[in-house]
Amino acid sequence: MPKVVWYEITEHPNYEINRMGEVRSKKTGKPLKPYDDGTGYLRVKLNGENCRLHILVAKQFVPNPDNKPIVNHKRGIKHDCRASQLEWVTQSENVKHAWSIGLYKRKKVKHGIRKTI
Repeated sequence: MPKVVWYEITEHPNYEINRMGEVRSKKTGKPLKPYDDGTGYLRVKLNGENCRLHILVAKQFVPNPDNKPIVNHKRGIKHDCRASQLEWVTQSENVKHAWSIGLYKRKKVKHGIRKTI
């Protein structure tokens, strides 16, 4: 089994992160327990700041040569914050991806009005 390598989080130097999406305190060496923020995304609290885990992982491990602004979960699974499952995209690419994998669905037409969820 490969050894887990930890890297200091640039914006939060008291914490470390690995490619699997785990965060730990440098002081104690103990892992932090991520929590669901109510919208399906995992967060961790670092120095009093609630940080989205997938963004921390992407900033540290996912190249972004085109400086795209949004981190996308390739398979649409918001709790899967492994670096291998994340990519940088534009807003347009993010919406197209969500439609293509079924995260957005059309609702039935009621009284001539179509809604999306």
